[in-house]
Amino acid sequence: MYILNAEKRDGTIKTKRLKREGIIPGSVYGGDLKETLMIQVTEKDARKLLRDKSKGGIVTLKCGGRQLSVLLKDYTYNLIKNQIDDIYFQKLVQDAMVTGTAQVILKNRDMIPQLVQQLITEIPYKALPANLVEEIEIDMADMRVGDSLNVEDLPLSKLPDVEILIPGNQLVVNIVEIRKASEEETEAAEAAEETGV
Repeated sequence: MYILNAEKRDGTIKTKRLKREGIIPGSVYGGDLKETLMIQVTEKDARKLLRDKSKGGIVTLKCGGRQLSVLLKDYTYNLIKNQIDDIYFQKLVQDAMVTGTAQVILKNRDMIPQLVQQLITEIPYKALPANLVEEIEIDMADMRVGDSLNVEDLPLSKLPDVEILIPGNQLVVNIVEIRKASEEETEAAEAAEETGV
């Protein structure tokens, strides 16, 4: 269980001022909340959260004496300032379907000397909170050149209480010969030159 401590945020204080003081604004919405809960967390805690959890991660949020089970829905990050701008959470309710995101993790990728092409890094889906999955791990140790996996091949697709929100025939990962891949790229480049594209 990942616990994030937060405080209620005063909406009259500008977010620029909060960020100057090392505080990151956030909000919690959905579920059985009557209105959006405005929160704030320390920049240190926010950075730790985003190191440990990806979008779709489940978090226990402690705020104002309440303990909420929430989904890390999204966040915005300013690359120029190297700063987290906002964090958004969705409150989970036991018997209500929620849209989640599972990160696709390639295990033992370094054991594959050929070219590994990962076309999908996250799978959007709908499920009850009890069936939420944060990561889908693909063990590549036994995969060889020519092997591939589609969305429908993943364990998440086979769960009865989970609705995948992208087509099952979409390619997630495949392995190709490096030489073959470079030949194909050369041929594609030559074809582009001939057509003037």
